Amino acid sequence: MPIFDSPAANRSEFRFAIRGTSRSEKDHYAASILASILDRRFKQADGEKAFVRYQPGILPGSFLFGVSDWYLGKLKRDGDKMALPETDGYAKRLMSAPVKQDEFDTAKRELAIAIDQTPPADIWLDIDTYKLPAPGTANAETVSLADVQRVLERLQKEPVAQVLVFSNAAAATTN
Repeated sequence: MPIFDSPAANRSEFRFAIRGTSRSEKDHYAASILASILDRRFKQADGEKAFVRYQPGILPGSFLFGVSDWYLGKLKRDGDKMALPETDGYAKRLMSAPVKQDEFDTAKRELAIAIDQTPPADIWLDIDTYKLPAPGTANAETVSLADVQRVLERLQKEPVAQVLVFSNAAAATTN
């Protein structure tokens, strides 16, 4: 995992990304609903400084998870090597529970509202350039809990890219 010293004092940023679905895939709306569910779960686990962003326009689509001021604990440095907090499996733990009906219902309702409020100018590229259908609540309404669960299960199998940025790496203790 890449490690970077942050220029800001007393800060840590943890990001991980997983390949998602693109806007043109049939699971696009299911992935949008799942992103909302995972964002809520992530905020429950790590507070309001955590987020999940579904990015269907970055081909082939991705889910970006992030948390600011992530607790690192005491770091140990041995020459150029540093013992880091356990990050492997962090993303997978957030996605381990199956999607519940109430989570699904809430996220689906929020997606329908967001679609209805999307200005036409924001979707012209999909419609004109990529010849995709205009987003509409009818497309989101066809998504079932099983569709969202299928996307979650697919994400659980994807590799995870992780980046950890923290300040004051020189202050890490030496072995």
